[in-house]
Amino acid sequence: MTLERHYVTFASREPGSRIGKDEWIADSGASTHLATKREMFRDYNLVPGIVEGIDETNSTRSYGRGMVIINSKVNGKIIPITLPNVIFIPDMPNCILSTRRICIAGARLGQTKDSIQIFNESDNLVIEAQQYNAVYIINAKVAPEKETINSMISWNKAHWHYGHISKSSLETIIKNKPVNGLEIDPNSNPNISCEDCLESKAVHIQFPKNATSRGDKPRDLTHCDLWGPYRQLSLKKENYFISFTDDNTRYVTVRYLKKKDDVETEIKNYIEWIKTQFER
Repeated sequence: MTLERHYVTFASREPGSRIGKDEWIADSGASTHLATKREMFRDYNLVPGIVEGIDETNSTRSYGRGMVIINSKVNGKIIPITLPNVIFIPDMPNCILSTRRICIAGARLGQTKDSIQIFNESDNLVIEAQQYNAVYIINAKVAPEKETINSMISWNKAHWHYGHISKSSLETIIKNKPVNGLEIDPNSNPNISCEDCLESKAVHIQFPKNATSRGDKPRDLTHCDLWGPYRQLSLKKENYFISFTDDNTRYVTVRYLKKKDDVETEIKNYIEWIKTQFER
């Protein structure tokens, strides 16, 4: 296996200074960003490599790379910063943000005696680092993941998240663990109640084969039916016909149509005929 090789130098820091593995240091000499914990990555590719310039042996093994999102705090505001191609090195004492890599991406670097400022392409301040023990510590933390399936959820939410599957299927997932992180709140209602599933499984009542009632008077109730298009045109080139069946007398009126759009007009004409002939 061929290992990727990266060349990194670091800003010095005084011996004995306590900077945690979650802290991010701004470094102008680093050629790439470095992170110390696997859970910091939003996406991750297993790409083993060697990073030069880490410790006394002058090289350290890296295990992969991916994207990390940090929340930078500037003037009380939280600004999410996406860092691509971050190298994962668990042996590092702290995380490294390469100011060189940031500037290549289009940012601008500013520096005073006690701090470093990073401005985006719109010249807005997005990252600030304060000097501490000869290094510049960024006021930022890795952005937490949004709510995931790893938190305990109710049976109903699990049913929705997993595509409206049955409770028995959810119990099989929990038992066999084909996916990680599904934890059901033991205090949640075990009876799944899903309106969408009820509606999708509902069936309509069958229409009766024989009518149980009739219209009391002619033209009280009329049944319409449209038929077409048919292959053979009529003598007047009509392509459809619509029938009007009176529920009381069973009298049928048929009108021929050249196009389907004429249906509305024929229904209106039929209603006007009823009003005229039967004074409705």
